[in-house]
Amino acid sequence: MLAFVRCIEAMDFVRDWESWRKYLKDAIAAGRMFGMTDEALKEMTLKMSEFLRERLCPGTKENELFREMWDTSTPEERKVLANILFRLVK
Repeated sequence: MLAFVRCIEAMDFVRDWESWRKYLKDAIAAGRMFGMTDEALKEMTLKMSEFLRERLCPGTKENELFREMWDTSTPEERKVLANILFRLVK
């Protein structure tokens, strides 16, 4: 039951792909205002991706694809995926 509740809470946090992209873009912009480097922002993107992978319900095809890609990736490949997400919203 606890896993289900965490999943629902995550859906309230990120309802769809566009909401996630906007949230990430806003977080990167805020980080830049505070002087964070691109490397620090990429690390933040990686941590946010890991957080969402653990809690996001695969309710959309994008979420399901992200989960599959993340689950089959090595730690190094996950960094690449996070860097791609970073560039997508940059």
